[in-house]
Amino acid sequence: MLSSWATILTLTQSPIFLAFVTPSNLTIPSVCSICNSTLITCTLAEMKTLCGGGEPLQKCPLTEQDLHALYARFNMDQYDDSLFLAILFTAFNALM
Repeated sequence: MLSSWATILTLTQSPIFLAFVTPSNLTIPSVCSICNSTLITCTLAEMKTLCGGGEPLQKCPLTEQDLHALYARFNMDQYDDSLFLAILFTAFNALM
């Protein structure tokens, strides 16, 4: 097994392999030139106009008063309502 690894290491260090893997004309694009391209700037400008140009709106988190109101509203005799409330209360307590 050691001889096969030695053969692989010898092959990967040969000038022919390195010339094939790392071409001399390899150019890495500049991040600044990509960010300032017309496509990117126009896309971002259009998204700002579509979304209202402001920060995204966020909902207020649930409070314990909201949970009490939901508990009073649902019918505990129905399985679906009971299951929903069980998931809601478990998730609320787990995330707090």
